[in-house]
Order: sequence, then structure tokens, then C-alpha cells
Amino acid sequence: MKSPPPDRAPDEVLLDPAIASKLSCIMRVRDIAADFDGIISQSEEVSRDVLFGYIFRYQMIREHIITGMSQPYKSRSVLVVWTADCSNLEFATYSMTDEKERS
Repeated sequence: MKSPPPDRAPDEVLLDPAIASKLSCIMRVRDIAADFDGIISQSEEVSRDVLFGYIFRYQMIREHIITGMSQPYKSRSVLVVWTADCSNLEFATYSMTDEKERS
């Protein structure tokens, strides 16, 4: 199954927040996104794409306690939700933490 990339593609049209807030599925997407651990709701970005329809992206930061490490390890991810019709939602998450950040 193909999914949108974690970063906005050049051919996607970024929607103004006022327009995005009028989408019939915006509250449903926000409610679902809020259930993800570490979601940053203020990072919401909504765009429109010919192939995927409406695309919602959210940044996520999670803290992990790892035995032997003096500080919690933080991982960064992106939650991507997309829908062609505002009724069927699809999801993907992408890890954005590289190896250098883990050491």
C-alpha cells in the first residue's frame, strides 16, 4: 500500500488553517491523532494531493527510558493521516530519528 511521504511533496497544495478547519473530517482526525503518544497537535499541517486527497501531518516526540542511559532517549516521528473522501482514513508513521541522535 502506497502512502504519502512524511514531508510535504512539492506538488501538494498546503491548505490555509481556516480552510482546513472546515473539512468535515478535521475533528475526527484530530481526535484520533490526540490518542497517539507524544503527538504535538500544534504541528498540524493539512495539504491536498491529487493521488491521496487530504493529507494531515503531525510531529511526535516520545521519551524512552533505556537502562544504562543517564537521560531519557527522545525519538521523533511523523504521523500521516490521509483520506480521499473524509470518510475512510488511512495512517502511517515515520521515524525521523537518525542514528546520530541515539548516541
